Amino acid sequence: MMKFLTQSAGSLVPQRGAVPRIVGHAPPNYRQNALTVKREWTDIENPYPRFPCMIVADASSSMEGLFIRLLNEGLQNLGTYVRKNTIAARSAELAIIRVGHPLEVFTDFTPADRFYPGDLRAYGNTPLAEGILMAIQLTEERLRRYEDFDFEWFRPWILVISDGEPIRSNAIPEAIREVHRVECQEEIAVFAVGINAHATKKLQEFTVRKAEELDRFSFDRLFRWVSEQIILVSQSMPGEEPEGPDMSEADWHKQ
Repeated sequence: MMKFLTQSAGSLVPQRGAVPRIVGHAPPNYRQNALTVKREWTDIENPYPRFPCMIVADASSSMEGLFIRLLNEGLQNLGTYVRKNTIAARSAELAIIRVGHPLEVFTDFTPADRFYPGDLRAYGNTPLAEGILMAIQLTEERLRRYEDFDFEWFRPWILVISDGEPIRSNAIPEAIREVHRVECQEEIAVFAVGINAHATKKLQEFTVRKAEELDRFSFDRLFRWVSEQIILVSQSMPGEEPEGPDMSEADWHKQ
């Protein structure tokens, strides 16, 4: 069974004296109680390897209006697209970190067949480095839970989406180091998409892989393509999944 090594990431997210707020979202009439959590980790009826995918979404004030509306529609459609494939619906676990003030886990890791995110609201600044560090930390914690329950898994993905300038922060060098670490160890694949040329250039400072620019705000095409890649990975074997999608060839990519 292929498993990826993890290490403690307790110091990754700079402490500011407050715990990041977690906002969970679930489909109508669904209650996340203790029994449900227990079943999530012991459900023998789900034999599929887990595939955690984290979206780090810029929802700062500059995203107000068209951008945030299209982003929300894309995130909702992502769950719809993945649920159309029976295997991916049980294998993929989707999560969203909202990058704004305050930084928050908007949707914790949720099986795709129960992923119904609410609408992000645009406000605050852009603590992008802190959002990336939080995403790595939470993803590594998720992998440790898989180890505890002897689950197989696919290499996790983190997708960072932003439209502008990250705030100046002491966390930026650490975020860059952590992205390089998880990529070099082949622990987590980190992808980045900018909504404009400036944002794409800034995102490239964080990532090992080439950051790509969204073409004409085509969020729906982006998330449809992401869902296709998730389905492709879910139908492979852990350790034998595709290395990572080539975003430069996608139809949402600006040439």
